[in-house]
Amino acid sequence: MSIQAKSNVLNLQELQEQLDHIVFDHIDTTQNWEKALGKIQPLYSQITAYFKGIVEQNNGVMPKENSYWMLFMHNASRLVYFDNLIKHNMNSPLDEAARHLITDGYVTAAKILPNCQSEYNEEFFNEINKSLEQLTDGKVAVEKTPTSLPVCLQAFYQYIN
Repeated sequence: MSIQAKSNVLNLQELQEQLDHIVFDHIDTTQNWEKALGKIQPLYSQITAYFKGIVEQNNGVMPKENSYWMLFMHNASRLVYFDNLIKHNMNSPLDEAARHLITDGYVTAAKILPNCQSEYNEEFFNEINKSLEQLTDGKVAVEKTPTSLPVCLQAFYQYIN
């Protein structure tokens, strides 16, 4: 699976549709973790390469705040979360190193979700925190605080590097 990019702009609607399809078919409905990982990984790799390329073209400067990047970060948060959720469920029980990496992934997914307090994103934010609390036996949770898009973009860039 791959997402089309026209004029160096990733088709976010197509990304969201593919991600929704993977989540519904292979996570929510069947919990086929191996198949879900096989479908999520190419999307995840493509968006990370795309974002790194954009930042490199801008000499390390994050993209300007607009609705495109808001939607991009929403999808990036979902990809980070579901990638880690799949790994969490495929590798149980987890050793300490894997637990730490997945915890970091969940925390990052929550921190890069723009507008976590909006009705649209609040349910997803709560799902991330629920998974994080299950993984850490309630020892780690992310506080729901509004995060600006530039902070989300920077946090994502740091996570993927």
